[in-house]
Amino acid sequence: MTNIIMNTTSMTFQLATYIKARELLVHYKLASVLDIGSGDGKKLQAFIYPFTKDITVFDLPSGLARLKHKFNKIISGDLNRGYFDFERKFDLIISADCIEHILLYQNLIETLKRNSTKDTYIVLSSPDCSTVMRQRSDHKHNWTQSEFEQVLNYFGVTILSCDLVDELDAYPVYKSIIAVCKV
Repeated sequence: MTNIIMNTTSMTFQLATYIKARELLVHYKLASVLDIGSGDGKKLQAFIYPFTKDITVFDLPSGLARLKHKFNKIISGDLNRGYFDFERKFDLIISADCIEHILLYQNLIETLKRNSTKDTYIVLSSPDCSTVMRQRSDHKHNWTQSEFEQVLNYFGVTILSCDLVDELDAYPVYKSIIAVCKV
């Protein structure tokens, strides 16, 4: 089943990010998940939903319009307009290739801080700008791995690991920066 899912367009990008999130979810027996910028939700459904049903999805209205699965809670919003407080804390927060689209990415980082505890794991990813993805006009920010780490550190995010990963099924081929963090 996974091979069929992986060959669909929506499963091509950020695959390694969701696999990393699943590893953390299972290893640390985490229960509640917030996905910021989830798009159609297929990766959430394939990699996270089998292990927890307590999933909150947050995205722009246009992203939520593509949502293919009903999750625990679905919230529409725009981080370019401010940070969000979901009035609860999560065990795991995922934001896959979202931060580079947000002009005021500090709002995303503030959202992470307001909705996590010291025990929350955060998985953030962004394309590495040294690859072909740099030319994307919808990206407001472009980072190398070291620049991404500097941005996160500047805003008080503790990086537990930060890896450069090939997006194997993506064309054109590019690398993702995947950071596992705490705030």
